Amino acid sequence: MPAPKCVLVLIESSRAYSRGCLAGVASYVRAHPNWRVIHLERSLGEGMSSPLRRWKADGIIARVETTQMARAIRRLKLPTVHLRSVHRPQLTCLIETDHQACARLAADHFLEQRLRHFAFCGYPGVNFSDRRCASFVERVSGRGRTVSVFEPLHDADEEDNLIGREALGKLPNAQLLRWLPEKKRGGLSPCSRV
Repeated sequence: MPAPKCVLVLIESSRAYSRGCLAGVASYVRAHPNWRVIHLERSLGEGMSSPLRRWKADGIIARVETTQMARAIRRLKLPTVHLRSVHRPQLTCLIETDHQACARLAADHFLEQRLRHFAFCGYPGVNFSDRRCASFVERVSGRGRTVSVFEPLHDADEEDNLIGREALGKLPNAQLLRWLPEKKRGGLSPCSRV
């Protein structure tokens, strides 16, 4: 039997997407006993407290949220499967959600319900949310409808922590609560959060 392969798994478990990725890795390891996995638990956006090179891995599966982490992985020069495209290290294979397809599915569902007014509420400045917003607006506008987009105001401290706000699912609720009645008075039906 060949020597076991060791894979360093740098995926946090705070989000459903990440937990699903971890479940997939676990399922693969159960089916392939010649693989060894080192899972380093950390929070979304957190760096590493110890140097990655000490783990002596053959490859990496990672969700990289910071340039610091991308640089640390790049220095290892190991084959890497990357699960997010924000800070993509070199020498990686990228697996990513099709954000356009997600937005089209949501838009088409609402259009099939014959709704006339649409809104998008996301995380402005967070790349996946911005891409979904653009696709949602394009799809709905292409069918002759208008879309209101919730664009909250942030102070400088919040602007620097977009990943943290998105990771915690934080929206500026007070602003959202003021925005919704204004849009409803303007004829807005449901609000899509894609």
